[in-house]
Amino acid sequence: MKDIMVVVLISIVATTCAERIVIPGYEQTEEGTEFYVGFYQNRFGSIGEREAIPPILWVTTKENRRVRFFVSTVAGQLFTGFARPGQITYVPLTFKLIVFETNPGNPADKFKGIRINTNSNRKIVVYGQHEQLASNDGFLALPIITLPEGRLHEYMIASILGASSSDDLAIDSVALVIGTENNTRVTVCPTETVFSIDDRFFFGLPAVSTITINQFEALYLQIRQAPGDLTGTHIKANKPISVFSGHECGNVPGPKRPGPCDHLIEQIPPTDMWGNEVVTIPLRTRTGGDLIKVIAAQDSTSVNITRTDFGTGVVTADPSFTLNSGEFMELVISDYSLIQSNRPIGVFQFSRSWQTDNVRFSDPFMLYVPPCEQYRDSYAVATAPFDPSLEGTANPFRGPYVNYTNIAIPAAYFDITQLTINNAVPSAANFTPIRNADNTTWGYGAQLILDEGAQVISHSDDQSGFGVTMYGFSNQMSWGYTGGIGLAPIQIPRIEGTDVTVSESVGTAVVQLVRRGPIVDSVSVNVTTVDGSATAEMDYTTVLRTATFAAGKATTNISIPIRYDTILEESETLTVSLIPNPNVIILRNGSVTIEDDDGGCTILSLASEGAKVKGNNATITFSAEHIPVNDEIKFVCKLDRNMFESCTSPLVYHKMSVGRHRVVVRAECLGDRSSRKAQKITFRVRN
Repeated sequence: MKDIMVVVLISIVATTCAERIVIPGYEQTEEGTEFYVGFYQNRFGSIGEREAIPPILWVTTKENRRVRFFVSTVAGQLFTGFARPGQITYVPLTFKLIVFETNPGNPADKFKGIRINTNSNRKIVVYGQHEQLASNDGFLALPIITLPEGRLHEYMIASILGASSSDDLAIDSVALVIGTENNTRVTVCPTETVFSIDDRFFFGLPAVSTITINQFEALYLQIRQAPGDLTGTHIKANKPISVFSGHECGNVPGPKRPGPCDHLIEQIPPTDMWGNEVVTIPLRTRTGGDLIKVIAAQDSTSVNITRTDFGTGVVTADPSFTLNSGEFMELVISDYSLIQSNRPIGVFQFSRSWQTDNVRFSDPFMLYVPPCEQYRDSYAVATAPFDPSLEGTANPFRGPYVNYTNIAIPAAYFDITQLTINNAVPSAANFTPIRNADNTTWGYGAQLILDEGAQVISHSDDQSGFGVTMYGFSNQMSWGYTGGIGLAPIQIPRIEGTDVTVSESVGTAVVQLVRRGPIVDSVSVNVTTVDGSATAEMDYTTVLRTATFAAGKATTNISIPIRYDTILEESETLTVSLIPNPNVIILRNGSVTIEDDDGGCTILSLASEGAKVKGNNATITFSAEHIPVNDEIKFVCKLDRNMFESCTSPLVYHKMSVGRHRVVVRAECLGDRSSRKAQKITFRVRN
């Protein structure tokens, strides 16, 4: 944990949330067609009590028709069913799919990953829950993530300190990795000394270890000597993985103490999907504030926090602080908070133990707070179920949950008539202004009660975006997770070329490259020229070089030598091709159009199909080719001994006299009669 605070305000370069980020080819969200999930042990109660309440999945969809899905493990298909809009399909699992700290005997016991997939391109939303007596949490499942080819999938773990148990056993801060493909190389840089399933290996500080896992395989990381906190542990993989973290059963805050504890679990998005601007809203009914954990993905991360008092609206700015990669700051916040940074951060909100404010109808959970850059315009959400028949036995520690959603919406999109929950418009009175540091309005936040079951929360403007988190409380029980999230890799710089038009005699064409997304660091991309109608070494000189964007700069230029000749020719083009690499996303290439300037307008040809005579009427069609093609030309025509006058094709003469006639058609450049071509057309009218 970072414990040094900088008192001066630090300038933050943050993405505005008044504009949604859309990256072509990476329109990823929590809705998907293939998911891999896992469950680690909820260490409250005896083994028999744990077996009585196995974990469950529940599935819904925003599609306008039912979607068939399948649940499978390494042993084969476990379940098949349909997700339906506005409904929840529950999938009870078995106790044997839970990942434990040791799996003695059969090495195959470590293959505890669970795959959920559809048989079409129609998408579903998947949630998981693992409840025990007086201990529960859930998560929103994230589908398989696409990143640029060759880029590593990187994660930072979030958890809490401490261990607690009624049987005095150490209970751990943990992380769980599920393989989605065979031969996946996973590298772990832990913040504590940890061990994995069946003591196969240890990760001792400060060592970095790399392990190969396969599809469905679970890599379970636990602190070797509790208490400890895995927050900031860095995990990298060369193929897509699913990463979960939290605590087997802990307290928030987390010093070790005897007595009850609570399960914490959340699926973590890759750091490429983290943001620079996050809004947290206090959990409804809690009076003592929530634990907010801010984790840095990169070194030299500057963070500012602006709080808006929940009751008075008074704005205060916390002292700014700087974190390096894997470092974190813990704060207890009871206000609305606007957290801004110059580099990607992950913000996690923890409901604290009920003893911290004596609100017994509550208890710990953890959730990932979506950054505003990843807000969406519509969410298919679901509350945690209360149905004893799904769990095998009733849980005597609680009745039904009271379910809530926290909504954060930027001011640019706040029109309450456009926001609906299951087609009902919420009351504007429920929304409170959230302020920027200069006391201007960032947006609005609300804590709303939800019915149990599937819900659709949406905005009628499909270009808008707002954030949603979900949670619920019962008697010393709770659950919480992200309501939905965009999964665009917004922390990867996006590069696009521009199009320029130059004259042939210009000497050099300068093409600007534009960088979108993060600009705090330098980044490079290789560039080469590719022939279009222009030919390398005849019309231009080939360029193959590296273009570098300096730190803090959003543009850079590429110079392309243009070759001059005296040949009259059409305009020609070439492509400025940006070569993909794992550190950038290419939005589009650039281009150069070379216009000939060896002379003025030139008529190249004039053609006619002659005259078509019908009775005493004659029709003449004609056309001309000229350069440059954007220059204007005109046609003039004369019949027999008449004067020239403007004409267009087709030219029609009516009621002509019997006999032989001659028409002269002439094409000439507008404003420059030095270049012209003419054609004579003769024909005979017989009656």
